[in-house]
Amino acid sequence: MQKDYKGWEENVNILRLELTETSPLYKKLCAAENGVCTWPGKIVLNENLVYDSADLRTSDEYLVDTIRTLRIELSNGKLVHYEYLRPPCVDQAFLGSDARKVIRGNLGRTWEVQESVCADPKREVATELCCEQDWETSTNDLDQYAHRYFLYHAERMTYGSASSRCETFNKVSCSPKRYSGGICNRDVGRNVWYSWTSLSCMTRVKINFDSGLIGRVDFPEPDQAGHRNVAAHVDQSTMNYFKVAWTTQHENLPTDSSQCDAIINCYSTNDGCICDTSVTTSLVFESVSDAISPENLYNSLHVGVFRPEMYGDDEVHSLGSCNIDGIEVLSFSSEDSCSSFSINTFFGFVDHQGVQRYLKNVISTVNILGLGESFRNVPHFISMVDQDLRDMHYETDAVIDHFIHHPSHAPFLATRMIQRFGISNPSPGFVERVATSYINGVFEGVGSGEYGDLSALVTAILLDRESRSTTLDADPSHGQLREPMLKVTSLYRSMEVTFSSPESWIQHQYAAGIGQDPYGSPSVFSFFLPEYKPPGPINNADLVAPESQVLTGAKVTTLIDGLLSTIKFGLVSCYNAFGDTLYTGQCPIQEGNTDDAIGYLDYSIPQGLSVDEAIEDLALLLTGGRLSSTNRNIIRGAIENEYNNGDISKATRIAQQLVLSSPEFHTWGTVHRNTGEKRHIQGYNHPPKNSYKTVVLFMMTGGVDSFNMIVPKGNCSSKNMYNEYKNARGPLALSQDKLLDIDATGSDQLCNTWGVHESLPLLKELYDTNDAMFFLNTGILSEPLDKSMNWVDRSKIRLFAHNHMTREALALDPHDVMPGTGVGGRMLDMLKKNGFQTSGNTVDGSSLLNVGSSFYSNPSYTVSSKGVTKLDEFSSLPRNDMLDLIKLINGYGEKGNSMLGETWSERLSKTLFEYKTALQIDDAIKSGVFNMDGYKASEDVELQLKSAAQYMKSRELRKVDREVYFVTQGKYDMHGSLSTLADQFKEANTALTNFVEELKRQGTWEDTVILMGSDFGRSVAPNSNGGSDHAWGGNYFMLGGGIKGGRILGEYPLDLSEKSPYWVQRGRMIPTTPWDSIWNAIGEWMGVKGDRDLDFMLPNRRNFDKCSKMFHGHDLFENMAQTACINDLDGDGVADDLDFCTDTSYWIDAPIDSNGCQQPTTQSPTSPIPPTPAPTWQPTVNGVKYEAEDAMFDDLYGSKVTNGNTGFSGYGYVNMGGKNSFVEWQSVTSTSESCKLTFRYAATSSRESRIEINGIEVGILPFPAISQSWSDYGTESLETICPQGAFNVRLTAITSNGGSNLDFMIISNVDSPSAPSVTPPTSSPTVVMTSSPTNSPTDNPSTSITLSPTPIGLPSALYEAEDPSNILHDGVVSNSQVGFTGSGYVNMGQIDSYVEWPAISGGSGGPCLLTFRYAVKAASSPQRISLIMVNGDVVGSTNFAATGESWTDYGTESFECMCPSGLFSLRVTASSSEGGPNLDNVEVSGITGTASPTLAPTLTTASPTASQTDTPTGSPSVVPTVATLSPTSSPTASETDTPTGSPFASPSASPSFSSDKPSISPTLNPSAAPSMSSDTPTGSPSVVPTLTTTSPTSPPTAVTSSPTSIGVPNALYEAEDPSNILHDGVVSNSQVGFTGSGYVNMGQIDSYVEWPAISGGSGGPCLLTFRYAVKAASSPQRISLIMVNGDVVGSTNFAATGESWTDYGTESFECMCPSGLFSLRVTASSSEGGPNLDNVEVSGITGTASPTLAPTLTTASPTASQTDTPTGSPSVVPTVATLSPTSSPTASETDTPTGSPSLVPTLTTASPSTNPPVISPVAEPPTSLALQVSNVISMSSIHIENTKGVKYICSEAVDGQTSDCSINRNGFASKSLAGFIATPPENERSIVKKLRVYKNKDCYNCDPRSFKLSGRNSASDPWTIIAEGSLALHSGRNKHLGVPINSSFESGDTALKFIEAQIQNDEEYWQYQVIFPLIKDNGTRDVRFSEVELPGYLRLVG
Repeated sequence: MQKDYKGWEENVNILRLELTETSPLYKKLCAAENGVCTWPGKIVLNENLVYDSADLRTSDEYLVDTIRTLRIELSNGKLVHYEYLRPPCVDQAFLGSDARKVIRGNLGRTWEVQESVCADPKREVATELCCEQDWETSTNDLDQYAHRYFLYHAERMTYGSASSRCETFNKVSCSPKRYSGGICNRDVGRNVWYSWTSLSCMTRVKINFDSGLIGRVDFPEPDQAGHRNVAAHVDQSTMNYFKVAWTTQHENLPTDSSQCDAIINCYSTNDGCICDTSVTTSLVFESVSDAISPENLYNSLHVGVFRPEMYGDDEVHSLGSCNIDGIEVLSFSSEDSCSSFSINTFFGFVDHQGVQRYLKNVISTVNILGLGESFRNVPHFISMVDQDLRDMHYETDAVIDHFIHHPSHAPFLATRMIQRFGISNPSPGFVERVATSYINGVFEGVGSGEYGDLSALVTAILLDRESRSTTLDADPSHGQLREPMLKVTSLYRSMEVTFSSPESWIQHQYAAGIGQDPYGSPSVFSFFLPEYKPPGPINNADLVAPESQVLTGAKVTTLIDGLLSTIKFGLVSCYNAFGDTLYTGQCPIQEGNTDDAIGYLDYSIPQGLSVDEAIEDLALLLTGGRLSSTNRNIIRGAIENEYNNGDISKATRIAQQLVLSSPEFHTWGTVHRNTGEKRHIQGYNHPPKNSYKTVVLFMMTGGVDSFNMIVPKGNCSSKNMYNEYKNARGPLALSQDKLLDIDATGSDQLCNTWGVHESLPLLKELYDTNDAMFFLNTGILSEPLDKSMNWVDRSKIRLFAHNHMTREALALDPHDVMPGTGVGGRMLDMLKKNGFQTSGNTVDGSSLLNVGSSFYSNPSYTVSSKGVTKLDEFSSLPRNDMLDLIKLINGYGEKGNSMLGETWSERLSKTLFEYKTALQIDDAIKSGVFNMDGYKASEDVELQLKSAAQYMKSRELRKVDREVYFVTQGKYDMHGSLSTLADQFKEANTALTNFVEELKRQGTWEDTVILMGSDFGRSVAPNSNGGSDHAWGGNYFMLGGGIKGGRILGEYPLDLSEKSPYWVQRGRMIPTTPWDSIWNAIGEWMGVKGDRDLDFMLPNRRNFDKCSKMFHGHDLFENMAQTACINDLDGDGVADDLDFCTDTSYWIDAPIDSNGCQQPTTQSPTSPIPPTPAPTWQPTVNGVKYEAEDAMFDDLYGSKVTNGNTGFSGYGYVNMGGKNSFVEWQSVTSTSESCKLTFRYAATSSRESRIEINGIEVGILPFPAISQSWSDYGTESLETICPQGAFNVRLTAITSNGGSNLDFMIISNVDSPSAPSVTPPTSSPTVVMTSSPTNSPTDNPSTSITLSPTPIGLPSALYEAEDPSNILHDGVVSNSQVGFTGSGYVNMGQIDSYVEWPAISGGSGGPCLLTFRYAVKAASSPQRISLIMVNGDVVGSTNFAATGESWTDYGTESFECMCPSGLFSLRVTASSSEGGPNLDNVEVSGITGTASPTLAPTLTTASPTASQTDTPTGSPSVVPTVATLSPTSSPTASETDTPTGSPFASPSASPSFSSDKPSISPTLNPSAAPSMSSDTPTGSPSVVPTLTTTSPTSPPTAVTSSPTSIGVPNALYEAEDPSNILHDGVVSNSQVGFTGSGYVNMGQIDSYVEWPAISGGSGGPCLLTFRYAVKAASSPQRISLIMVNGDVVGSTNFAATGESWTDYGTESFECMCPSGLFSLRVTASSSEGGPNLDNVEVSGITGTASPTLAPTLTTASPTASQTDTPTGSPSVVPTVATLSPTSSPTASETDTPTGSPSLVPTLTTASPSTNPPVISPVAEPPTSLALQVSNVISMSSIHIENTKGVKYICSEAVDGQTSDCSINRNGFASKSLAGFIATPPENERSIVKKLRVYKNKDCYNCDPRSFKLSGRNSASDPWTIIAEGSLALHSGRNKHLGVPINSSFESGDTALKFIEAQIQNDEEYWQYQVIFPLIKDNGTRDVRFSEVELPGYLRLVG
């Protein structure tokens, strides 16, 4: 848990803290039993240990500040080690003026400190550095050498202790020049932890320009060389930002460099502003007189204190309670008192959640100097100085604890748990009661009384009145769709499952079949989402039904078949039943035969029961008695004959099967069915008349990293975009050789050459043939955004979470204008509306994409890639009778039916229809019609696409011409690494290739569009795990034979950095191209025309400029005419302001008449409804026309769209069949305040109707008879005041025989030339109405109307709730809350309480309005739902919402229903757990009687100055005055124009209107339990290194360099490591010869050893060398499988190593190591088991050395500050190379990686000694240099210079062919180094850029493992080190000698084995020296290789 240098593990010289036997700590650890120490593995120190003698107080463990590890040597010589884990301790990020500089790393000859950071002097984070007392003034360098006197290696102490330690040795703390010798400084890795210096250190604040987040930057005093060399994570380039709690308004934060640089004490960097700070610590409460309470303490204090008992007796003083209940006051000072607190005071109390807290009376504030802003100092567990795994665990625990105690946790958990216990939509009160029980830890005596008691929570759920109330069963929304597994287990338990033998078991792998499998959740989001809303009544009511997400066609089929088969055959493995096996191996074919089953259902109907009683028994057991009478009758009819004839067993099986298919079994809710009618689901009856087109959305789920799918590569106009990409992506960047070139010339992009990922060759192939295109930086947008625009709030999208972003990508409706629908479904809606025959198809699952409006009932199907599951084989009934009865069981429900039951029955009925279609397709396949034998598919996505292709092939059978398909490929969520991205792309490439080939065979390639999608793009910058995180914009492709491909569209960010206006939060790109734009073009290509229909399809489309931000059909597709960018609602190509024919978009190829209108076509539409006759009438009225069939209408009173009578316009009309039926046009507009509404209709008798605007009546029109034919049309008009902006118009039939056949409405201006003239009356004019014969919309504009006798409204009647004649239950009459009418009100305070009026007058019957007056206090409940019952029948429910802040605030709630004629009873029953309202009265209005014309009321229209009155309607004596609809206050939101025909978007009661461009705020539906989802890593300094350098003082010249792989040191992993996973393997140490502490005996077959975290560096080929033992006599071989990340990558033979188990050997295995961490498993596959496995060495691992990967790769300058070392453990940050240029640096590079330290090699530079000019190898070098010359350096002479310790004896070192070059080291690696000297040809100078070593012939142990390259310019010059580093050669050999080496500058000979290191060098040299200091086995005499190449640049001769 605490990290020390790995080299210390076996180092006997390392000082350890040791204990004596007299030590109290020794005795505690000993834990003696009967005088013998037991040395337990874990000891908890739950009390202070007492060291009460002088001797004990001189022991080391007493003297040190902290203990890390202990070593105890036992009497038998064995050692015991313990690690001390202190309690969690929190640091504060910003330090005060007493902060000190701590340093680590070696001190060079220039006295330069390697790394420094600021530290809190009070924290134990560093060791001491002690110098002579006069070190600052002494001229003797030795006085400035530091000494250490620590008591154990890696001792940490405070600065005060360090100073005291120095004083003990007569020295002082210092800032040294060098370290002295001695045991404390000679050890290996001596400087891997920090040491205190005497220098001060300032912590500065860095304010991110983009986000306003804060980072810490350290500014220590410089070292004696003048350098600061700050650690990367606190350097000025840090990207470690975090949120802070501001104590000021923080309105003055700088947002750019100019603002920053204008602030004193601040300066700017690329991404932020760095400012000086001061830290103040002040007390919060001065004395007990302050208002102190536990709640106040909890909210005000933020610094914790350890429990008092952890301090010494004299350290803490208690002040008692100070007369404050619930608080203990304590202090570290004896001077504090209750009347005088100080910063030493702290308080103990129990918080509101029962947690004991101790908080200190201080607040630490960070002040930003010069800015005037401040924030609370930031706490953190992981030290900025001393990072340990221990603290990471503590911080993780604290985060989890924070979540558990967060206020949202209890209601969130309560909601989710209630959902799992049977109620999908619990009331807020229910959630509150359960959450309260969880917080209190007790419910009705159950529970511990502690926070978080789950037993209390579950008890509260089960015993709550909302769980148990029978009243709620009548609520249509109550209950739950049962989970699939609960259905199966319910069947087993209720039907008495019995097993045939004790060892029988039940199959549990259900997931693929029924959608749920124990322990088999398909993702972290479980089997279904808790917020899932299925299409239909659930979605329409804004409720949820999570379990319905698995109700896909295939899963419903499998579930039903499994249930039926289990009844018929028992638990068998056939027919989808749930058994695991068969006894005979043969599937039974006789229903009722369970002989072969491992179990069967033993239920039998009790003897003597009648048929009805038998059904009742089954209904009770399987449905809780909720089976409806209709379904009981159906079941009775099915079983009566068998039952009465004595075959009770078969009758039972039939009844069981039917009950198991019923909605009552599959849901918890009451099903209301009074009819036995099946649901009518059918396909199209006529062949389509249009050509075929389809869209396939290929969804790469998980969030694909598409910035590696297509990459800018070359030929860029403004800058090198590939370098921009490479720098931004760091280790994620693809090298150019991994990219397939495509030409983007003509695409108007930054670059003309782009690269496609090499695993997607299909995209390049199709792009080159113009059949593929790319869209850059695309995503879901609510409006154009950049990071300066408050993008978080304005996006209206729940960003970065899989579930929410997937929904947004499929819905394309960020404002929820049409909630619950998808873009594909809405597109198909518009196509179907206009005559196309459509189908939405989802392969293997459910998807929002194809869900359309329920108004259009667009067909959608689930396509199974698994083929057709045969349903009900060997049925219990003949033919298809069983399935027909199941359809009947799931037929139409009546009004008030369970919404959940409706959802199940609709899905099942649709599944059975899909099943029928699938059988037809399957039959066609078997007959060879749809044969696709040539289509090969094996992987999941391949099978999905094959199924889609097969379904497309059946289009003529299904009679469709427009389709949308949804196909998914998963596993793209790559947080850990991108190592599997190539594999996923390959899988996608193969699947798409096969699919495209099949489409070409079918001849539909030109008619198909394949659009790639994903949840979101991923971050450009890598995360600390070597992967990328959830982001926003991404890159996508579209394929198709009819597209204008070969282009790249969209806008790629010019800057992939903080400078970009679209870069936020570590490389999340705000999209620049909205998905709406692409779908707009697709919609037009599919056939959607006009703004009206396109706006319906894309509700957010209007927020983008359709001329500049929208793609159109002609932009993306061939053979589409270019259209002008105009406002064109109907899509006929005529601008709206010039269009006299406003609905001609689908009259194809029609001639133009003299008025400029198209003539209607005679072609009949191809809708599945009866053929539509051609329109026969066109209006000539100037205005905007709105078709009735496009409007919203009700179906409760008989309204329906039809076209049975001719003469209409559009495609039909609305038959307003009953009284109160209505048609409502939503979001219509008028250009004038004075407007005229003209309605075209047909009627054979008077059909009086009421006209309302935004819910307010504006008049009544008589709609008299036109003729006795329904094909004759006339018009009625009404002049009124129209609101500004969008408004709603509703027309409601008020006669008993219903309304007219309504064709359309036209809104025109009163002063329009074609409008009838109206003379305004002088006062309160009556409505002027016109009655016109057909085809005469403008005739006789002012004809008076005489009303004939008709039903007319009776006066409203008021009924008091407290009337003594009423019937009350649990309701109390009261008058304590004033404001009521009558004598009081009824307090309905409990659930099930009710008020019943026994005698309400219903007049002649019909629709009526019940208006309840009531009061509900807001704080008491957000809602009080109550059921409404008429004559004992539930007719609906209503929500009595809060009316105000007091019970004296009254309001009204209205409810429409059918009132019976005469007298009836009315009951209101409280169904919410909080009870009902205080009910005052009910007013019944709308009651009708019959009146003569003389009784008709005078109806008026309002003058423009009229004010609005709220007089109740319905009374003949009332003359309503209609107001101008102006908002009463300044509107706060504008309202979007909802497309005509939308059945959604109900009007607000008080709309605010705006004439500006719509900008909607969506209606939020707050959950009681907020969903918190965030995948954004917050990081920590230990895992996210941020690296930089300061710039040199001289002007920099750019240095370019190319990335290359460079060796990472080998890593050894012991088999016995406790972190490993073992199976049947035993750790042992009985056979000596092992390394480490033992080995693993793999003694059995299938035993394995798994290392869970092997470092793979940057990935690639690697060598695994296993050390093991196998005794020769035990087995000739022990073969074992090798697995990487769970996949078998090969096997190896662990052959015998000797005659004894103590003889060890090695076995090597080459494989591809993934990048980052991976798991490695060795599994014994031989019957004898495996070897004794000792360890594995992993070699050949590469990192990447380049400016973008290296942690600040700089050249040094005497005046430059340099930072080269990333933070983190040296054990995981390998030092790869020291690249030391000899010239003066000309630039420092600050490309900061964000990757894991384990993947980032540490690269350092040394100071130069000379200052020659630098030559930069660029694209156009000086003429004196030749580029790209390899093997340029030839051998000129051999030198043997033993006097220098270097022996050069190999003349074949650089001869250009493979040799066996062996250099003898005389066996003394420390005295003799092996190498050679090489001179370029002609003695010309050259620049070496690489070192390339080819492997030797046969000696693996002779491989060089490190190098040092030096150069000089004359024989007399000293050698200058150019570079040195490690080499990692694989085990492969170059066995053939004399082979010419064909290599180039760019690459070695790929036919041979070699390793290459890049040299960061730009200096010319005449001669080079190559030395190999280390080889594989340093005990070997020789270093051997085949060839060495030094590629570089050679000066041209002459």
